[in-house]
Amino acid sequence: MNTTLTREEWLELAADKLVPFIEERAGITPGAYRLSVGFPKAGPGRSRTIGQCWHPRVAADQRAHIFVCPTLASPFEVVETLLHELLHAAAPDAGHRGAFITAAKAVGFKAPWTVTPSTPELAEILKQIVAGLPTYPHGALQVRTNDPEAVPPTPAPTPEKPGSRLRLWVCSCGVKVRVARDDFRATCDHCAQPFKRSV
Repeated sequence: MNTTLTREEWLELAADKLVPFIEERAGITPGAYRLSVGFPKAGPGRSRTIGQCWHPRVAADQRAHIFVCPTLASPFEVVETLLHELLHAAAPDAGHRGAFITAAKAVGFKAPWTVTPSTPELAEILKQIVAGLPTYPHGALQVRTNDPEAVPPTPAPTPEKPGSRLRLWVCSCGVKVRVARDDFRATCDHCAQPFKRSV
């Protein structure tokens, strides 16, 4: 075993096995990307999100930036999450719709498309991929939402200006919008989660 292997290098090795699988099953290829272990935008303990792919257009190097959450302990979960995020890198404008769903079905994921659990067939393929990789060089973080030392304090919501008719609505991934309605039924284009009224 290569004891000097970093987590990012391990993710690269896993991606080297996953990309040909995506190309064969879904007929699409992820664009240029970078891989890291890190918390999704919502921060530690504030979201159930375990992976995130940032669109290439928001990166100075025009590469998708993929993050796998450091709370994941199982190499299988890491590879499964990485596969999901590589599909986003292959269809960066689709969100969890359209081309993403088509590709997700092709590789062996099933609904719900924001979570994409593996079919038994895909699970076996991913287990074989993990078996062919070195040991994942990682110690999972055990972060709880009620751990004041592990989780930075949540900043207080910005109060609405006196007389303002705009209401603040926030998505779990951190996107904020202001609308002049008390009833706002919309989902975030970035993560496909519903917006919630900020109090």
